[in-house]
Amino acid sequence: MNATQLETFERFFYQVYGNGTVGNGTHCYLWRQHNWPSITEEGTVLDGVNCDSPVKKLAGHGAVGIVSACLGFLLIPFLLMNIGKFNVPGAQKGFQRRAEFYWMILLILVLAVSGFAYIDVDRNPVQGLSMCIFSFCFHSNVPILVLVYWHYVSTFGFIRWRELTVVGREADGSERRKRIETMEYGMPIVMYILSMLGFLLAGFHSWARIARGEAAVATDARFKASAVINLFGLGCCVGAFCVYLKEYGRDRRKRWMSVYMGGLMVLLRGVYGCISSWKYNWNASNPKVNPGIAFGLGYVPELIVGTVICLYGVLSPGIAEVERLAVEEEEQERITQTTMDRMQVASTDSTWGRRLPAAAPAAAASTVSMPPPPYQEVFANDSEEAEKEEQMEVTINRMN
Repeated sequence: MNATQLETFERFFYQVYGNGTVGNGTHCYLWRQHNWPSITEEGTVLDGVNCDSPVKKLAGHGAVGIVSACLGFLLIPFLLMNIGKFNVPGAQKGFQRRAEFYWMILLILVLAVSGFAYIDVDRNPVQGLSMCIFSFCFHSNVPILVLVYWHYVSTFGFIRWRELTVVGREADGSERRKRIETMEYGMPIVMYILSMLGFLLAGFHSWARIARGEAAVATDARFKASAVINLFGLGCCVGAFCVYLKEYGRDRRKRWMSVYMGGLMVLLRGVYGCISSWKYNWNASNPKVNPGIAFGLGYVPELIVGTVICLYGVLSPGIAEVERLAVEEEEQERITQTTMDRMQVASTDSTWGRRLPAAAPAAAASTVSMPPPPYQEVFANDSEEAEKEEQMEVTINRMN
């Protein structure tokens, strides 16, 4: 780079910076060996490499992005299988419990985009478009995760209701059913409003300023409000799950355990969102943050939630199969209980001193402790009565 070129750059308001770049506030180019730009007298830059071009080698951020995106794509076939499995032909719209799988596919796509954009964080000398895309996708996918979890909780309650209904333990007009219907009418509205608010607050920012490393923008009030709203939405989901457990109880196929696991992972992701909204040295939009933090606290909880939902959906029976198994299990329990009752009655009847009702404890004690009277005493009483009758007959005859 000769002095004439430098003077030409300066004439068009370009300034050389200490990080090896040259820019004029509108355009930015690398200013280093093997990347020297040239400029014409008219101000046209030739052979210039943009500051956010990936010219460095792949490093830790890139490895985290590739692994996270690939793991997310591996879940998509299982999600498609579950969508087909939980499709009940001819059933009403409410019986098609597949919303969590649709939202999970959207979550994986957003996660994959953020992962691929995360690759260039180490390769870019100056953060630019890649950091903007990563930050937008990484921070705005938490409301989607909360919606996934809500629909999974709702499906748990729906399956428990069907299990109790087909065996005659749940009536449509019961008080319990009215309480559940009231909750299920309002909860979707609340959850979608909270998720929309969380997305809007986290998604609309000056991402270019965040890419430039302005900590005040990356931890402003909108990010904090979005993180708190996401945790509040999770609390609503947990409350609905507790209501289902209280009213319907746990299921035999341990679906409630998968709901527990999913809730813990969503909580972990939400807590990390709150911490990163207050502490810039934990924020994934900070390129100096260890990529393991973004992977372990950001990507892993979402991948575990997707894995739990996918595997349980594949390994567990569908809704129609659940209803059939519930009827069979109820019949088997009825047969088992009847058999046990008969065995108990038979064992009680075979014992002389069988237990009497609690209302007559004294009679029970006398019956069990004292044997029946000897047959001599019984017949002795009968002979005395016979003698008395004979004496009465003799007296009557004499009077006649």
